[in-house]
Amino acid sequence: MVKMIINDSARTDPGNPVAVVVNSAGPYRITEESGQPSYFMTFELVVVGKPFD
Repeated sequence: MVKMIINDSARTDPGNPVAVVVNSAGPYRITEESGQPSYFMTFELVVVGKPFD
């Protein structure tokens, strides 16, 4: 579900900073010090902006 949300965020709408999702990795299961499992994912995004005035 997270990958769907991230991929759907890449649009050319005015004011949207996410232009393209280049790559994603994961999910990777990790274990916290408390012993609780967690999952880790990374995403490589191309973003656009405008200069400060």
